[in-house]
Amino acid sequence: MTTVEQSRRTRRPPARASATSCRRPGPTGCARTSQLDLGTYYDAEQPDYPIGMVPFRGDPRYSALDAGMQRRILAAAWINYNEKTISVEKSIVAPACELLLCGAFRGVETSVFKRTIAQTTVDEQYHVLMCLEACLVARERHQLESLRIPKSLVVSELERELAS
Repeated sequence: MTTVEQSRRTRRPPARASATSCRRPGPTGCARTSQLDLGTYYDAEQPDYPIGMVPFRGDPRYSALDAGMQRRILAAAWINYNEKTISVEKSIVAPACELLLCGAFRGVETSVFKRTIAQTTVDEQYHVLMCLEACLVARERHQLESLRIPKSLVVSELERELAS
């Protein structure tokens, strides 16, 4: 989720609010030790998903729905987007980083490269956490706890290829 996407979904927390606090800051930053309640910054007046990206936004059947149902559909699209992102991070990005860290490829054994990949791994895990929290807030706010998103096509195809 990009910063622009995040800012569209939630109001920005005050500068003093932070989801990260440092117990022992290291050379690459700090560990997250507290929880940021995204629900506090949720703006019910903003759509959960950019309406301009919805392919059926001009369809008369969608337009005929009441505003509450349209918001639930956009929330479901937001959940879908984030859950697909989590799936790709878990099934593709994390294993690729693991292969790179384990030296599976020649020419990537330098300490600078390994540190970069290790930091990328941390960043991607934090991205997964942000996506998960966005899904949880959207599910709760729109009573979509039972919504199940199918496995993404790219992950399904990867699994099929790896199995053959």
